[in-house]
Amino acid sequence: MILRRYRHPSLFFLTILTVLSWAVVSFSSDDTADVPDSTATHKLDAYPYVFFTPETKIAFGGGGTYTWRYAGEDPDLPPNSLMAAITFTQRKQMIIALTPEIYTRNRNWLLNGYLGYYHYPDKFWGIGNDTPDSAEEDFEPRYGVLEAYGQHIITGHLMAGLAGNLMDYQPYEVPPGGTLDSGEVPGAEGGISSGLGLMVTYDTRHPRFSAHSGNYLQLKTLMFRAAFGSDFHFNRTTVDLRHYKPMGKTVVLALQGYAQLTRGIVPFNMMPLLGGKYAMRGYFYGRFRDTEMITGQAELRYPLWHRFRGVVFAGAGSVAPAMDKFTWRGFKPSVGLGLRYIFDVRENIVLRMDFGFGENGNSGLYIMINEAF
Repeated sequence: MILRRYRHPSLFFLTILTVLSWAVVSFSSDDTADVPDSTATHKLDAYPYVFFTPETKIAFGGGGTYTWRYAGEDPDLPPNSLMAAITFTQRKQMIIALTPEIYTRNRNWLLNGYLGYYHYPDKFWGIGNDTPDSAEEDFEPRYGVLEAYGQHIITGHLMAGLAGNLMDYQPYEVPPGGTLDSGEVPGAEGGISSGLGLMVTYDTRHPRFSAHSGNYLQLKTLMFRAAFGSDFHFNRTTVDLRHYKPMGKTVVLALQGYAQLTRGIVPFNMMPLLGGKYAMRGYFYGRFRDTEMITGQAELRYPLWHRFRGVVFAGAGSVAPAMDKFTWRGFKPSVGLGLRYIFDVRENIVLRMDFGFGENGNSGLYIMINEAF
């Protein structure tokens, strides 16, 4: 079944407004304007890449990163960056992504976000924590995503500001006679989810990629309303807590607690999704979904030889229709082991390969750049 195709000019105009806002703030003048432009730095890198996840199988593509620092800036400060990439997968998926991260000249604000287009054949097992494997349905969404964040840097580690999220999730193909075709799944006929809210971030990780020490805490809460152009009325709160504990000179214990809580009429594509390459490895991303999700994981990272590192990890997670519906027996296990190769020693950027295992035969292989968290 092919559902109707919609055109939403609000997605286009909000995208243009966001990009223009970033550009205006990024290149506005201030107290560093009298420093000669010749001291500014610019760099453009292009690269191919290959990765593997259960959701994509073999994936490949190409991308580029443009980084720059303003005139007179400390070279040890994080640069401004603009990353673009296009990805094709063995499962006939296509992803086009643009990821900006821009500081104002006086380093008082951080503006970042994500703009993406997906043609993404996917799977759906229904809603709930106990959906059977036999309920699997293949469907084919096409959607655009815009995430925009503007945070004021209060101190060197604490930021707070505004968050925006827009998803145009239509149309897609669904199997006739299936659950998505029944009319009982919220959002099954497509639509726009558009929300605005607040966020707070505290980040003392060092180094930023594959941290050896420090903490990362982020709280985001968004309201999706018709006043913002949304077809659905709901709230979403996300809590991400991480701690990195060095154990001696070369061993690191990494801990993460993550929760996503929604209230209202939540379309199925905006519900918290359990599984994937970042948390609950071993479960297909979206194998279980509902309006509430809680996960936790621990990872021990240790040296093997030269630039190679080993990892063992374990976690647990669950979804539920409400907070009072979570039970200890409902939490599903995730365990596994992995191998790392540090190919950028200065920034501690790694190539990772993980084998994750869950209950009832769920498992997955992940070959990616950077740690899971």
